[in-house]
Amino acid sequence: MTKLITIFLIFLIWLFLTSVYRQKIRKQLFGFREPLPLKTLYDDLIKDYRLEYSNFQKVFEKLGECYSIDPRLIRPDDPLKKFIDIDSWDIGLGTE
Repeated sequence: MTKLITIFLIFLIWLFLTSVYRQKIRKQLFGFREPLPLKTLYDDLIKDYRLEYSNFQKVFEKLGECYSIDPRLIRPDDPLKKFIDIDSWDIGLGTE
């Protein structure tokens, strides 16, 4: 029984540390940005590429949902590496 409790406590500590790490990474990568309305991003950067606003909005909202980031902080030129860094503890080194 003591082993089970120890394993459970280690798991809880690991969950806590993972959560703290992910929050820290999000803040480092996106915390300095001012949220911009998606419509403004679209009008300024994407409109000329003939992508419909509704599709642009869906992609950014899904990215925000998947990575627990406000979609208004994501920019079209953000490298994929930023998003991999957020999940690196969840999937090993983030390169699998």
